[in-house]
Amino acid sequence: MNIPEIKSYEEQAIDTVVSVINRAKEKLGVRQTLRQLANSRDFACNAKLSLRDIGPPFAITSEKFIHDTIEKKWKLTDTFMYVVRYMGGSKNEVSQYYYFEAIFSQPTVSYPIPQATVSVFFTLEDKHIEPPNERGVPMVSK
Repeated sequence: MNIPEIKSYEEQAIDTVVSVINRAKEKLGVRQTLRQLANSRDFACNAKLSLRDIGPPFAITSEKFIHDTIEKKWKLTDTFMYVVRYMGGSKNEVSQYYYFEAIFSQPTVSYPIPQATVSVFFTLEDKHIEPPNERGVPMVSK
């Protein structure tokens, strides 16, 4: 029995972006060696971004956070253009979730309206942390 490998959403997104870039290069007539194709995934970013990398001011919008992440952490060429769209949010008892879509394209002079786009979806989680006295944590008494 052949079971397919389970990949995280981040890995699937990186694979999709790299695949579209390689197909676009092929359509434009840019020939790549096997080594270049094998190393093309190395230009993608790390799947996770540590919040410790965020400097002051901490009160930035989610959209600006995504823009800064794409601009500073991802290794994209200058020919790529993107737009970030807010897609809504949801809430449960411990967190608030915000959903965004970043749509990437690579317009050219001959085709200013992109022939293909790639969407990368982001979920930002805002955890609601309550103080211990409101949570009902038992206190140790002497």
